[in-house]
Amino acid sequence: MCGIAFVQDSSPHPDSESLMVDAILAAYNLQHRGQDGMGIAFASDSKVHTVVKELGLVSSIMTPQRQKEFVGHRPRKFTIHTRYSTTGDAESTVNYQPHYIDLLSDGRVTYAANGDFPNFPILQEQLLAKGLENPLSDNDGEFTLRYICYLKQNFNPSWIGAIRAFMEKAPGAYSGVLMTRKEAFIFRDPWGFRPLVFGKKDNRLMFASESTALDIAGYRYEGERQIQPGEIVHVTNDGKVAFHEFAGIPPKQSFCIFERVYFSRPDSKLLIQGELADADAEIGSYRAQLGKQLAREHPADADIVVSLPSSGDFAWMGYARESGIKPYMIFARNFYIMRTFIMSTQQERDFLIKLKFALMRSPLKRHKRVVLVDDSIVRGSTMKGIVSELREAGATEVHLRITFPPIIKPCFMGINMKTQDELIASQMSLQEMEAYLGVTSLRFISPDGLAAVEQKFGGSIEKCCTACFSGEYPISPILKP
Repeated sequence: MCGIAFVQDSSPHPDSESLMVDAILAAYNLQHRGQDGMGIAFASDSKVHTVVKELGLVSSIMTPQRQKEFVGHRPRKFTIHTRYSTTGDAESTVNYQPHYIDLLSDGRVTYAANGDFPNFPILQEQLLAKGLENPLSDNDGEFTLRYICYLKQNFNPSWIGAIRAFMEKAPGAYSGVLMTRKEAFIFRDPWGFRPLVFGKKDNRLMFASESTALDIAGYRYEGERQIQPGEIVHVTNDGKVAFHEFAGIPPKQSFCIFERVYFSRPDSKLLIQGELADADAEIGSYRAQLGKQLAREHPADADIVVSLPSSGDFAWMGYARESGIKPYMIFARNFYIMRTFIMSTQQERDFLIKLKFALMRSPLKRHKRVVLVDDSIVRGSTMKGIVSELREAGATEVHLRITFPPIIKPCFMGINMKTQDELIASQMSLQEMEAYLGVTSLRFISPDGLAAVEQKFGGSIEKCCTACFSGEYPISPILKP
């Protein structure tokens, strides 16, 4: 899972400085999708300039000195990427995006994407067998760029044709931006696993992983739509935009349901079936409905309802309103600590959990029976520590309620949970999980309940990827024994 954005000023004489500000704002509002590092590429009318890729947050990378340097090249467009490591060493910037290749015909070409290929090693072996150079990285973004360039140089005279051929030959999850000095191509895989939205502001346009990137910079949705599965958008430097549909057989739509429940920011617009589900519908309201559904399915006899900020907050309020149990905020979050779930190693997660949450203990002196609401349990390490703190502070009962079904299968489409052994729900029964976590009771929303909420907002669970809890993979991964 990563964050991507492409922003362009199509004016004859673009204001490079304010355009760069738009790009930086977009990066800040996609930081939640990737915190390992950031990459940025920009192009003037004459060339695509050096790609910058560094470890760290946007605030530490886009320094005033660097911004001044960029503006000096009079950029017309930017591609940005916030890195969440799933493929390739998280500590090596060679695996960071955007990747680039220098071609005789087109000059420097860059590519940045969000997603993964379930059978990436096999696809890369096939590509190397065709005579391509060994890649510089272990990242599937470089694989994508090299494969598309190979197809264009050898079989397809146009970028559109090469990208379409790539879609047919390399099944995977990706929303990507390919940028040259003259044009850009923004596209989404035919299954539509990862989100990608489009907006405009005067002579500028922006494509991004989530609407939060558009909102902060004042871009409005063009036609209130997201990029469709398999769609390729061609953007020229003078602002002409052309949409090209997938030419092959459309596979079953498979948007990642975990995006809505966990990853996307609560203020992101809820995009379903290519249109805004409702003018006021946002991820936060969706999660609140999940909390209400969970309360109907799994009530608890308790004194207070609490949550782990901030991904569980809206579900917590929904559960409280539906159940009638008083909501309390008893956890204070340190917002300068990265998300623990998307950290690369268990050791990092365990350390950061200790820094991430502070428990306000006084309410537990009066309210000892607690309902704790959260969005998901992956490995269980975070939750075990939280429950232990609640018990030590005086909680006599902890009823844990989760707004996502038990995660029993690994993800090969871009979420960092690639082995079944690390998933607590695949290794333990419900009773064993209760004992391990130290809770009085543990209950998950049902798949039918999740489907009901999806339908309430105009969507269909049948058009979502549910492999992590159903085991039904839209693209069958070839698993090693």
